Amino acid sequence: MKKMYYSFVFSILLTLLSGCYNRYTGNYNHFPELTNLPSGVVDQAGLTEEDKRRQLEYLKQLDAQFKNLASIPNYPGSYIIGRYTNFAFLAAYNDNANPIVELQSYISTINKEITRKRAEFGLETLELGQTLLEKRLG
Repeated sequence: MKKMYYSFVFSILLTLLSGCYNRYTGNYNHFPELTNLPSGVVDQAGLTEEDKRRQLEYLKQLDAQFKNLASIPNYPGSYIIGRYTNFAFLAAYNDNANPIVELQSYISTINKEITRKRAEFGLETLELGQTLLEKRLG
């Protein structure tokens, strides 16, 4: 009974407040064009003109943020770099180890993991000491 009551209250709140609390952050490919907004995006029943203005301003700010978004490309095994960089930092911070020596000690481990992951996904890999040019020409 309690669960049914909460479900009922939630549906009423969702119906009453849905227009005011839309957030367009899920998928930028389906983000509305600000120059040609489809009906219902900002023009929803029950919204005051001030609410509509605020929501349109929110969309403009979100659009500007998406246009300035930059990220580090992800690839198979890339997680290992952050993990071992963190280990090297902690060794330097906690144990007064030389950070350069610590990072260099992890290079072969990092390379092996990235090579293993690339092979797992059927991507091109290099043997130790081999260059990409040698592999592709040889």
